[in-house]
Amino acid sequence: MFGLEGDKKGSDFVFDLETEVKDPSIGHKLKDKVTARTKEVKDILRSGDNKEQFDQFGVLLHGYTSLKKVMARVSKK
Repeated sequence: MFGLEGDKKGSDFVFDLETEVKDPSIGHKLKDKVTARTKEVKDILRSGDNKEQFDQFGVLLHGYTSLKKVMARVSKK
């Protein structure tokens, strides 16, 4: 059912992000990019200029932090 009839082994599903993070060159670039953007968002939040968008930047910061955690877990495997 749902196209899984022939798959008796139950092969593991691999996300695109996992394959990119495991590749050393792409993973390092992605990590640097996320770190730089996290720093930019933190600087914007510290400056306090955008009071209307403060909550949106907070959510964005949480997203980048979560992405860094996921990347760290995937790279350990």
